Amino acid sequence: MDARIDAFASIGLNLGDAHVVRKCRRLCPGRYSQHSHFPTSLGYSRGSQYFTTPDLRDIVKKDAAPEVASQIAEAVDKTDFLAFSDLEQSVKDDIKFLKENPLVLKETVVTGWIYDVHDGKVKQIV
Repeated sequence: MDARIDAFASIGLNLGDAHVVRKCRRLCPGRYSQHSHFPTSLGYSRGSQYFTTPDLRDIVKKDAAPEVASQIAEAVDKTDFLAFSDLEQSVKDDIKFLKENPLVLKETVVTGWIYDVHDGKVKQIV
């Protein structure tokens, strides 16, 4: 989760070699539990902008190892991967949610950015 860590360099990967899912968990840092939002994070990593939630459900079930496929099917069918079709609007919606959230102090500066995986540039949206 620590954004100061270059996840790719630290494990010897180049940009584009893997999806890095960063996740913040206060309880049990570094571990994902059955109650975490890891499936949603994984869905984002797989491309929530390019697939619908039903598409992502099918992909996850199809990619599951045969010995666990039947065990995960029900959980996958219940998971909302929070797919979206408009990336900029999605960022705006997330920033609006954070700014209106009572757990975020009013004086906190909240911004939203998009990272372009093709050219490595970032663009501020909000």
